[in-house]
Parts: sequence; C-alpha cells; structure tokens
Amino acid sequence: MRALRIVTWVLSLSSASGCLWGGPHRTDSDVQRRADKIGEYFKRREVARLEVFWIPVNTMTRTRITAEMLERQFDYKVTVRDTRGGPLEQDLAKVMGKLIVEPSKVIPDLRLGVVLFDANGGRLGAIYVDGSGKKGLLDDIPMLLNGDLHSWVTDTFRLFSL
Repeated sequence: MRALRIVTWVLSLSSASGCLWGGPHRTDSDVQRRADKIGEYFKRREVARLEVFWIPVNTMTRTRITAEMLERQFDYKVTVRDTRGGPLEQDLAKVMGKLIVEPSKVIPDLRLGVVLFDANGGRLGAIYVDGSGKKGLLDDIPMLLNGDLHSWVTDTFRLFSL
C-alpha cells in the first residue's frame, strides 16, 4: 500500500511539473492552443506589427501590474512597424513556435508584454510575463511559460541595459 502511494505521488508530481523524464511536455489546453495559434500567425506571415511594453522589475508599485496597466503605464515601449520579411520575423517565429505553456490560476506582477497586430491593425494576440519570464498571461488566460520569449525580447531590444 505504501508503494502505491509513492507511485501515485510521483505520477502527480510529473503531471504537475511537466514530465520527470525529458522536461516539459505539450499540454492539450486552451492556453496551449492559443500559443500554437500565435505560432501559426508567424508561419503564415500574418504578424505585421508588434509592440513591446516593459516596466523594469526594480520599479516599485503599490499593486501588481496588470496587462491593461502595462499597456497604459509602461516605462518603455518599442514598436516594430513592419516585421514581415526581416530578421525579427524569422527569430520571433522560431521562439513563438517553441512556446510550451500550461494553465495557471495565478496572475503575476506583469513586467513585459508583446502585442501582435496584423496588416490592418487588428490585434492578433498578446503575451505578458513577469520579471522571470516564467509566469504570465496569454491574451487573458493565466499561464506558466516554458520558452525563450522573455530572453529573446530582452536580448533583442536590450531592455535590461536601459
């Protein structure tokens, strides 16, 4: 009976934290489907413009930063008016195609946001993350993120050197 409880505990750990053998795994969830859809937008070259919003982690606030607050009260904003055909499109398409996300119940203190638009200015989607780049929102769904988005954005736009 004790062995059965240990096996049950190990299996519950593996499903809660990814896979014990080989790292995180893709989940069949609404948030993962949305992440895959954003990857498809890049493959089909539908992302024309992107906006990056950033509030440094060391900026103290009274409350946690929400997605709406980040887009209104950012410290820094970078707009790429046309991503199509350039190196940013290729690099970001690779990063977005490899995103693995899982649903979460916690909305963290968001510090970095990437909002994607089509050629007509229509909003395709948005990803917001906390200072670690591991927790955030995909559109309006809380998520845990496994991928290189945070490091790609900060390296590409040199946000931490500001």
